[in-house]
Amino acid sequence: MLTGFLGGLAQGISQGATANQQVANSNLLSQMQQNNTNTQIGMATNNTNMAPQTSPSAGSDLQSSQQQASATPSTGSLVPGANLAAIIQQVAPNANPSIISAIQNNQGFLNDHGINTPARIAAFLGQTAYESDGFQKLVEQNSGAQYNNRPDLGNTEPDDGQTYKGRGIIQLTGKANYANYGQKVGVDLLSNPQLAQDPDVAVKVAAQYWSDHDLNNLADQGNTPGITRRINGGYNGLDGRKQYTNKFSNALSSNSAAGSDDNSTVSDLLNDSNMDL
Repeated sequence: MLTGFLGGLAQGISQGATANQQVANSNLLSQMQQNNTNTQIGMATNNTNMAPQTSPSAGSDLQSSQQQASATPSTGSLVPGANLAAIIQQVAPNANPSIISAIQNNQGFLNDHGINTPARIAAFLGQTAYESDGFQKLVEQNSGAQYNNRPDLGNTEPDDGQTYKGRGIIQLTGKANYANYGQKVGVDLLSNPQLAQDPDVAVKVAAQYWSDHDLNNLADQGNTPGITRRINGGYNGLDGRKQYTNKFSNALSSNSAAGSDDNSTVSDLLNDSNMDL
């Protein structure tokens, strides 16, 4: 699960949707923006500690936020001559269709974050496949109590650990990270933490984290251990991450051969074919 370190986080953020919470949340976000410490997110335990993806509750606030997050998914193919959904199914045959669809529909968003060459796509899919148990699960099975009283995660109130436990394809964990990445992708994850397990939001959070931590550069180098370190805070599951990355690399290579035999980015390819993202 997420084991990042965010020193100097605001404390005393209330759980209720009150004016005091809004002030506290604003202070938290302000201090986070001043904090230059890298955050690591990702699994610190094995994939057996994850539960099947469940949909957020049907409250009006959750539905409104979901509609806002999903209204205009980015489109465009990252793999000319191939179907990315088919590639994911080839490597992860038990993947949840809703997760596959979210990745397929947000290829333009991935491209916007530089995840747009075979090496980068393979690394991104390899890491997130491992984190989500083959794109099957979007929420940690553990209660999250182990994250209580963790100021480094922003968890300063009772039950913060349970409320902000690991969710998404990259396992977002901790109130500070929910606040930070919710703000970046335009979804109120602080008030609606269950939205982090919405497939569309999960893909966007993962892509945002990926670019924030310069993981494309490591992917270009084929540095799977380095990527794992920045996501996980250690090397948990390194062999599994390597296996997934290699499988996606091979699948991308074989499936895209007919479409392009160079390392052009998706922007170049789309411009050549007069397509719009």
